[in-house]
Order: sequence, then C-alpha cells, then structure tokens
Amino acid sequence: LGILFYTQGLIISQSRGVWLALFFALPTIFLTLKFTRQSKKQPKVSLLMPLAAVGLVLALILALNWDTIQSRVSTEQTELGTVVSEGLDEAPLTSSTYRLHLWEFGLNKWLERPFTGWGPGTTHALVEAENNPNLKDHRDVGFDHLHNAYLEVVFQLGLVGIMIIALICGLMVSKIMEAFRRQRISIYFLAFLFSNFMLIAIYSLTDFRHLHWNWRFYWLIIAGCAYAFTLMTFRPHLERQNRTPQEA
Repeated sequence: LGILFYTQGLIISQSRGVWLALFFALPTIFLTLKFTRQSKKQPKVSLLMPLAAVGLVLALILALNWDTIQSRVSTEQTELGTVVSEGLDEAPLTSSTYRLHLWEFGLNKWLERPFTGWGPGTTHALVEAENNPNLKDHRDVGFDHLHNAYLEVVFQLGLVGIMIIALICGLMVSKIMEAFRRQRISIYFLAFLFSNFMLIAIYSLTDFRHLHWNWRFYWLIIAGCAYAFTLMTFRPHLERQNRTPQEA
C-alpha cells in the first residue's frame, strides 16, 4: 500500500526528471541483489516476490494514469520537435527549453575557463550579467543554477573540481563495498544505497538541488549512513588484534 501511494504521488507530480531517475534506480536494486557476491553464510536472496509486487504496482499505476503520462510525454515530444526543426531560439519557453538555454550558456561559459571554472557561487551573477530573457524565470529574475549538477560543478570548479568530487564519490563507493565484504552491512542495505546513488546521478542530469535544504537533509542521511559504516570498517588496531596466528 505504501509503494502504491508513493508511486501515485510521483505520477501526480509529473516530474519527468524523477521518472527517468526511478527508471534507472529501481533496476539497480534488483541487479545489486542478483549479481553481488555474498558470503556463503548469508542466505540467497529470492527476487520472485519483490519483482511480482513491483510489476503489479506498476501495471496498476499505468492503468490508472495512462492519459496523464501520455499527455506529459507527448508535450515533451512536441517541444523537442520544434527545437529540432526550427531551432532553440524559435521554440516556446517551457521547462525543457529553459534547461536547454541554460545548458548552452553554461557550456559556452565553461569553455572559457575549462580547468578552474568561474569560482563557487558565480552562476547567478553571470546569468544576470548575460541579461538574456531566455535565462530568466517567470519573475524576470535570472536562474541561480544551470539545472544540471555536472555542468554546474565544471562551470564553478572546472575540471579540477569535478575530478576531486569524482574521487571522493569513488572512495565512498569503495568503502561501502569494503564494509559489505566485511559483513558490516547487509545486501539489502547495499542495494538501498546503490539505488539511491543511481537516483541522485540520473536526477542530477536535469536539476541542481545540492544547495537547497531538501537536498541537504536527504544527503546527510544517505552519506551519513555510508560514512558510519566506513568508520566501523577502518579500525586497524582491532584488525591486528583479531588476526589468527596463521594470518599473522
């Protein structure tokens, strides 16, 4: 019932970015459960019932909301068709074309300073300085971000910044896998974390919520869990004490 209620809320929101993110995040759960190697002591994971439940919920949601989904997708196709046939400048300003204008602006500005970027917090000032109506919202105020987290990072911090962030993310994932191998976390929690990382990665293609309070609270929970298990894993003095004579 909870899954049904949550999924219906997602459909009502009509957020295509979230739909796309979930399209990749949900399979990540099952792929992690299916293909991640576990200890022989842990029981095998049965996916038949969860897959059947998810399939039933999706079928019901699609049946109840097919007109809404079809209308939202067809609108997107019409907008993109106009962009392809007549050009971006001739297309009406919608949530999609706003993003395309911002991405075009961000990419061109980033190419001026590809390695170090323009500096933290410079996006809004540079958008305002452009004085382009295509880069302003309905209040005639310039956007304060580029609606793409990856572009936002290279725009402000350059290639150096995004490489550092990628290194941090890679280190976090490796430490999570280390915690799993040491049986600090279960396969279910591993699937939960990986699906959330996938959700964040895909959603960040069309938005940038990383400086907003709703993102910060969400990330504090997810990253806090990952970091806590990393701290549990990194205890070299206990590892040395627990070694058997054969291992020593």
